[in-house]
Amino acid sequence: ADGLVNINLLVNPTGEILIPAIGNIYVNNFSLDKTINMIKGECLKKYPNSNIHISLLNIRKFKIQIKGINNINSYVEASQILRVSDVLVDILKNYNNHSEIKISERNIKIIRKDKKINVDLLAFRRFGDKRKNPTLKQGDIIELQLEENYVGIYGGVKMPGRYEIVDNETLEQLISLLGGFTKNADINNIEITRFVSDTE
Repeated sequence: ADGLVNINLLVNPTGEILIPAIGNIYVNNFSLDKTINMIKGECLKKYPNSNIHISLLNIRKFKIQIKGINNINSYVEASQILRVSDVLVDILKNYNNHSEIKISERNIKIIRKDKKINVDLLAFRRFGDKRKNPTLKQGDIIELQLEENYVGIYGGVKMPGRYEIVDNETLEQLISLLGGFTKNADINNIEITRFVSDTE
């Protein structure tokens, strides 16, 4: 029959959603976007001319372990709609405001099962690349480290200053991260000074 139908659905402990007249849909460990698309796809198979709208009422939360730095919370609360920056914002602020050596925002890693995912919050803020600041999944471990390698870039760049670098980053990539060259910069005259020790 035509009309509006509202159904409240729950994800059971085994990661399944039971939709009346549709059946069970397994959604455990899938992203929110993928889960929504799966639900819509299964509903449209049964009711191809319908309009499907999905709203979240309650989001399941879980604990994420954080390791690598002493004197910070070992676990934080997270959900699948939160990104790394969301759960680290207070930790980074509180630690970095009271320590000369800061926690790296560019060399963060997520340990997810048997792989490591590189997180670069500076690149995320600059370019909006969500791959540099992924959403979290249950079982993730966030590995932090202190800032180690950095360079000073001054002169004809839009945001000069001292910046941390990441492995295999080129000068071109770093300058792009700083907004690029100013319009009157002489890109044929770049001077690089490299210190090999505290005295040289």
